Amino acid sequence: MLLLDLMLCGFVKKCLIQKNEEMNEIMLFLLLCALGALCYGFYFKCVDWFEKI
Repeated sequence: MLLLDLMLCGFVKKCLIQKNEEMNEIMLFLLLCALGALCYGFYFKCVDWFEKI
């Protein structure tokens, strides 16, 4: 019974760690998208600024 409990505890920990890694990947992807949008907007703002010069 104790062995079964330890195996179950290990499985739960493994699932939680895997879920945490997936969450980190999602957060990194969202951060990358936000950074891309920021660079996109900044690029076109600079292009407009250089056209006025």
